[in-house]
Amino acid sequence: MTSAIVITGAPGSGKSSVAQAFTTLLDNAGIAHGAIESEQLAWGTPWLPDAQVHAQLERVLADAETVPALPGVDVVLCTDGRDEESVAADLLAAARAAAIL
Repeated sequence: MTSAIVITGAPGSGKSSVAQAFTTLLDNAGIAHGAIESEQLAWGTPWLPDAQVHAQLERVLADAETVPALPGVDVVLCTDGRDEESVAADLLAAARAAAIL
């Protein structure tokens, strides 16, 4: 069962710092996790539309579950530079999370 932590906010608001703090806590607790900044999936010219970014996120997370070299992921942390409730909901759906933390 995978849970997701989605952190949204304006550029420079501290999303990466918060994600880094969460990963430290998860490391210390021995919880398998992954972290991704969704903007990295959109980066380029032209900037990819949200639907394509979310599709890529789904594929990345599916690989994390099926590639033998990667451990099972219990928690996914995802950051996004847009501070909108719909963005968080879309990212949670893309992560196919069983729970929202």
